[in-house]
Amino acid sequence: DASLNLATLFNGEGRWDDAIWAYQTVVAGLERKPVTRVLTQDEIQQREALKLSSEKSLTQLLLFTERFAEAEPLLRRHLESDSTNLEVRGDLAAALHGLGQDTEAAAIYAGLLSETGLGARDLFNLGIALYRAGDFMAAADAFEQLTGLQPDSRDAWFNYANSLFAA
Repeated sequence: DASLNLATLFNGEGRWDDAIWAYQTVVAGLERKPVTRVLTQDEIQQREALKLSSEKSLTQLLLFTERFAEAEPLLRRHLESDSTNLEVRGDLAAALHGLGQDTEAAAIYAGLLSETGLGARDLFNLGIALYRAGDFMAAADAFEQLTGLQPDSRDAWFNYANSLFAA
């Protein structure tokens, strides 16, 4: 609890390295079994939920601070437990791109782009990520889909045109 409170405080103050350390401490603590008593099933489930939440916060900070090598194994572990999670797949692709593993990142992005039912925010973030990865035609595809959802969005059309021009 103390480490989680510290992580929250450090994060709020923009002390990223301290927040990362505190979240890592939370996760490590939750992975240990208490030696003084046996946990109930409810307590075990609560600990797992808190661990997942803490790992998610840790992963987002690692991505934000461009510590991609540390974020990648966490993202892969989360993907193993929920292979349909669009956010985790997109974050993994971004981490891989940051690590220079563009071929695997592009494959993940292509898979995401073929998903049905993506929301406007998902398409926008996907288009930006593809553009940054240098896959301009795929970025254009994402932004074109976005213009279909938001035909009056200046940003969607601007990014669609820029992606086509870059391609």
